[in-house]
This record gives sequence, C-alpha cells and structure tokens, in this order.
Amino acid sequence: MKKELTTTALDAELTLSDGTPVRLALPGPSAPRRRARWPWVVLAGVMGYVGWFSQQPWLFVQGPTIVANHAPGLEPVICQRVLEHLQPDIQEPWLPPLGEVQRTGRCMNDQLRLDTLTAQALRFLGAPIQPLRLEAIQTQAGWQLQSQLGGLSQQAQIEPADTIELITPLRQLALDVLDPLIAAQRHIVRDEPDLALSVLSRREGPTADLTRAHALRQLGRYDEAWRLYERYPQQPLAQVGMADLAWLTDQPDVARQLLINATHAPLEIRVELALKMNEPDWADSWLALLPETQGLALRARLLHAQSQYLRAIQAYGQVPTEQLTDQDRIRWAEALERTGQYPRAEQLLAELPEDQAAFALAKLSFHRGQVDAALSAMAPLQQPDAQLQLVEWLIWDGQYDKAKMHFHRLPIGDRADHLKTLWHLHQGDATAAREQAQSIQDPIEKVWIQGLIAVANENRAMMRQAFDQLSQTDVERANWLGAVMNFKAGHTQAAQASLSKVGSDKAMALHRAWLADQLGERGVNRLSQGEQSLFFLAQERVRLRMSAGRYDQASTLAKAYLALRDNDPRMAKWLALSYQAQGFDQAALDAYLQVAKAGRLDANLTTEAAILAEQLQAWPAVAELLAPQADSLASQDLNRLLNAWVKQGQYERAEEWIRTAIVKSRQDPTLYVRWGQLLLGSGDSTGALSKFRQAVKLNPGSVEGLIYLAKTLADNGQAQDALDFARQASQQSLRPDLALLAADVFEAAGQSSYAANVLDTVPQSLQTDAIKLRLARLQVAEGMNYSASKTFEAVMNDEIQDAGLWRTWGDALAALGKTTEALEKYKIAVRLSR
Repeated sequence: MKKELTTTALDAELTLSDGTPVRLALPGPSAPRRRARWPWVVLAGVMGYVGWFSQQPWLFVQGPTIVANHAPGLEPVICQRVLEHLQPDIQEPWLPPLGEVQRTGRCMNDQLRLDTLTAQALRFLGAPIQPLRLEAIQTQAGWQLQSQLGGLSQQAQIEPADTIELITPLRQLALDVLDPLIAAQRHIVRDEPDLALSVLSRREGPTADLTRAHALRQLGRYDEAWRLYERYPQQPLAQVGMADLAWLTDQPDVARQLLINATHAPLEIRVELALKMNEPDWADSWLALLPETQGLALRARLLHAQSQYLRAIQAYGQVPTEQLTDQDRIRWAEALERTGQYPRAEQLLAELPEDQAAFALAKLSFHRGQVDAALSAMAPLQQPDAQLQLVEWLIWDGQYDKAKMHFHRLPIGDRADHLKTLWHLHQGDATAAREQAQSIQDPIEKVWIQGLIAVANENRAMMRQAFDQLSQTDVERANWLGAVMNFKAGHTQAAQASLSKVGSDKAMALHRAWLADQLGERGVNRLSQGEQSLFFLAQERVRLRMSAGRYDQASTLAKAYLALRDNDPRMAKWLALSYQAQGFDQAALDAYLQVAKAGRLDANLTTEAAILAEQLQAWPAVAELLAPQADSLASQDLNRLLNAWVKQGQYERAEEWIRTAIVKSRQDPTLYVRWGQLLLGSGDSTGALSKFRQAVKLNPGSVEGLIYLAKTLADNGQAQDALDFARQASQQSLRPDLALLAADVFEAAGQSSYAANVLDTVPQSLQTDAIKLRLARLQVAEGMNYSASKTFEAVMNDEIQDAGLWRTWGDALAALGKTTEALEKYKIAVRLSR
C-alpha cells in the first residue's frame, strides 16, 4: 500500500540546462509506521487478569503429599474431598444464610489450569499467595496429618478407617480465606465484632449489610445498625433486628409492635425476644408452632423465666450439649441452685470459660448462704455485671464503705446511678439520694427511684405521683408502691392484695421481701439463703419485731441469722437487746461481749453493756468492755472501769492508768477526781481528800470535784465544810448520780429541804427510779404527802425490797387519811424487816 505524504518540504517546477522542464517534489517527514496492536492487548489482558486474580478469595491446596503404599492418583482425590468439606457450619439464627459466598478453591497438584499456573507464577515472583499444604503419613496406628496455612501449623492423628478431613482450626481459617462473609460471621459467633467489621469492608450486598448490622449491634452502635436494617424493611432479620434495637434503646412499645409485625422472622428469634421483653405468653404461643425437636433450649429458658425450675432442669437436660450457650448453662445452674442441687450446679458452671465461671460460682456460693466468701470472691472480678451485683449486695448488707470503694469500677449508666442513689437511701440521706437520682436518664427508672425516695421520706403525695406514672409503664413496681401506700394508710388487706401482684424477679425480690415482712407475711421464703442473710433485710425483720414487743421472735430471728453468719457482730447486738428485753441478762451480756471482741460495739451500746455487767456484778466483763476505750470514756463509764478494777483487786493497774493519764494531762481536774475515787475504794479517805482538793484547786467550778470533796468531808465528820462545798456545787446542773451524793450531804446535815431541792432540779427525763423514790421520801419528811404518795404509786413495785420505803409510803397515806391502804404498806414493811 502506497504511503501518503503528510507534509511537503519542496514543490516547484525547474528547467534543466537543456531546457527540459522538471517538477521537483521532495517529501518531508513520512507518516509513522503502524505497529501491530495484539501484544498490547495481550499484556493488558494479562495485567487485568492478574489484578482480578489477586483480589479474589482463592484457596489453593498444595498436596496432599502422601507417604504410604497407595494406588496412584489418590492425591487429587483427597484434595477434592478436602475442598468439598469446606462448607460453612455457622448456626446462628440472627445471621443471614451464606448463600452467596464464593467457595473458589483449587488443587495445585491437580490438572494444569490458568489460575493455578498464575498462582505459581505469582508465588515465584514473590507475591503473598500461601497455599494450604497437606501431608498425610501412614503409620501402623493410622494416619498422621500435618497441615499448614500461613503461620498456623497443626497435626492430628486419626484411625485407619476414619475419613481424612482438614484439621478443625485450619478448616476455620481456610473458610475465612474463601470468603470475608464466612470470616465475619465466624468472628461474630466468637464475640469479635470489631474483627467482623474489619473483614466486611471488602464485601457489599444484603447479606454483608445484615451481618454488619449485627456486629454493630454487638458493639452498642445502635444508630448505625438501625440505618443498615432500615435499608431492608422487608427482610425478617432486619425486622427483628430493629425490634431488638428499639428495646435496647428504651422504646418498649415500638419494640413490641415491631416484634409482632415480624411474622416471617425465625421463630427461635421471636421467642428469644419475647422472653427478653417479658412476654412469656407470646413466647409460649410461638414455641407451640415449633416441632418438639426444635427450640429445646428456648423451652427450657421459658420455663426458667416462669420460675418452673424443676421443669426447666428437665428441659435443659434434653438439649444437646453443642446447642447449649454459656447463658443456658448459667440459667440451668440457677434452676439447680433454686432447688437446692448445689453440687450439680457447681459442676455445670465449671464448664464455663474461666472469666464467666468465676462470677457464676461466686453467685452460687452467695445463694447457698456463703455470703462473705462470695463477696470476697466477687470483689476482684473485672466484669461490669460482677461489680454491679457486688455493689448491690454490699448496700443491702449494710457494708456501705466497701460498696463506695467499688463505685469507680461501675460502668457508666442508669444502673450505676440507681445503685448510688440506693446507697444514700439506705443510710437515711434522702437529700443526697435526690441529687444523685438526677443523673438517671431512663424515665421509668427515674420515676421508680423517686418512688423509693418518697417512701423513705413518707411523702404520700410523691408516692401517689410515682404510682400513677408507673401504672402506665411498670405494673409490678406500681403495685409495690400501691402496697406501701395502703400499708401506710392502715389498709393492710389492700396492701397484701397489691403485693401479691408483685413477682419475685431479681429486681424486686429484696424490696418485695422487705414489705412482705412489714405486712406480716413470709416474704423471705422466696429468697435464697444468701439473700435472707443480707444484713439490712435481716436487721429490719428483727427491728420490726422488737418495736412490736415480740422479743422472743426477734431473738429467734437473730439466732437464725447468726447460725449462717456467726462472725457478724452487728446481729449479735440485736440478739443482746432482745435477750435484755426478755430479762435474759446473762445471755444478753454474752452477746454484747461477742460484739465487743469484734470491735463493733459503738459508744452507746458499750455504756449499756457496761451498766448491765455492773448490775450483774460481772466486774471482769465491765473491764473487758471499757478498758479498750479508757482514754475516751465519759465520767460515769470511767468510774465504772476504775470500780471494776478495784472490785477485782487490780489497784495497781487502776492507779498505773491514773498516773499515766496525769503525766499526759497534768492540769485535768477530772483525773484527780478519779484518783480520789480510786483511793476511796481502797479505804484511803485521807489520800482521797487530797486528790479531791487538788481537782477543786485546778478548777474551782468542777462539779464532780466539789461533790466528792463534800461527800468525803461529810463522811469524815466535817459537816460544815461539806455543806459549803455541796451548796457551791448545787448552783450548777447536776447529773443524777452527783445529785444523789449532794442529797446525802444535805440530809446528813439535817437539811432535808435542800436535799429535796437538789433532786428536784434534775430534769424529768434524767430522773431515775432511785432519784424519784429518794425525792418521795424527802417530801414525806417535809409534809408534802400528796406528791410523795403519787411518786410512790408510780415507781414502787413488788421487786423493791427496801422496808423503809414501804414504811414511808404508809406514813404518807396515813397522813392523807387513807388508813386501809397505809396498813397494807406497813404490813409489807414488817414482812421485809423480818
């Protein structure tokens, strides 16, 4: 073909020398030669194929290399069987079926193919294509399999007659290589949603989106998951997914409606959500549509939710082991625990992963009554649920300081704020509880806690407001508040009727038991031994009976509690009080001493216990109770302690304590008063006078110093000096014991009116029977017979063995003209005088 010129360098007509005309045309640059296109097309095709090839989830199998006597051609057959065995086995109803996964596998030692040749070439060039290597070595014991994929190597031994299959860990890894969807769903099943989202970045489509939404739901990214589900409103999995998300985001009405509309969703999921939404009737009706062989675990879970524990145990026993989830095992163990089958429950929980087993076993120990051991085991656990449960039990157990120590480990949220509010309420700080409750976001939870605050404050208007709001959203809590309101109003039967509608689920069990006991019902019979042993609840039961005067029932409950937790001195205190109320003084003192040994006896109870020991003349017990607090005792208790040492003949110990105390506080007049009392007890009145004078010198206004100085002077016959000091002391308010000493001084000096005035100035709330009787006797001496007779009538009883008091009462009655009554008192006085 002739080429055309593209440009002309010279085009002109010339005449040669001989006259011949010539046209000269010199060509310019010629057109470029056209080269063949097919090499470039081939190269582009190859590069495109290699690019496409590198993006495909190929699985290449190299081998097996069989070391054995076998028929030729066995290797490719085994390789094909391995590839055929690589089918996804994920059984999770919440995940879409893997119908669109790409199962592209090749045997590299099979017939030559373009893809296997490409893989070999790319491997030769250093591309990261790692085949699955297989080796099968025949031994006398069978086949020894060796497999390697990437950095993972595995070995296995199989029997001679068994089928050669890929070792399980490598099989899972091989499936992950085949398609990202398989890998993503396997990560979800293994509770690794972050990894699932990572591998799904290479996949699109409905199956990938529904799988991705499930992973987002696991991560708590509810808004993102909702948007993905909304793309497929007709997909059953999307419908139930949105129902679950609505429930998780506190939209219960929306959640229930979405669940009802998801008529084509898998029944197992619908039943699961119905149980989650506290709709056991829905779950029961949908389970009836399943064949008997399906949904066994869900049937067992329904029975557990209905508190039919024996039937739940039987149902769980029919579930194949591989179908049991960790939560199923925990519920099964709880049903066993509820029926007292603790060894079986413990054995079942031991099969859980270590982190879950520790929490579950701690709860089991708690419910079987091993409260302190369970709380100790739970304290170091890191799971948020474990810390929430621990804090709740510590609050109900009255261990407020320990509960507060765990606040920083609680997950942020309404439940933690609820527990912190409850912490304030249990300590009687309703103001702090109201402030803490402001942090609660969930409207229902907020109304409930405000109802509890109203109960603590006995604010009926607030209770009514909370009741009205909860009636529309949470019927059980509303019924509980209704029962409280009826009880406060005195409508016991109506309160019992309302309480009967409150279930015994974990959220309400302790609240229900507390109120049931107030109403005289046996509320704790629904609780486990551990729940019954929580101190706050146990103390309320004892306190209620003490306030009602049922002291024998109070002591019975206290002893039953101590049988479970004999190291808890808090209940020993209540046992002591109940014994003391029944007149079992020695038993009460023993209980007080138990509390004292544990260092849990407060100042008021220490004084009460010391007074009881003093009345029983149990001087060693007085010293045991008071000696540890000797440096901080009030005057009367310090007197008791010194007296106890003196009664036991421990003069040196008492004086040593006094000398040591004076070295520390040389200007303390009270110490000199105590020293003087000690010397009086040992019979050294001269030394005692010296110490009392020193006390008055250090503090001229020392009431104790003045009274004891006056009494000692009076006993030594120095009546005038004694009267001066007694009058000086009487110008101030006197304690009952000091008032009696001052009255002794005045009465010994024949000044009965002064003695009566001193006793009469003691506040009525502090006047003991001893003061009242002494005052009545002095009133008779002063002719105030009517007042004296009224006092005698109020105080005297058959246990008083003082003949003089009965005779004086008779004198007052006789002076009032009541001769018959006076004669009865005289007869008693004569009888007591014999």
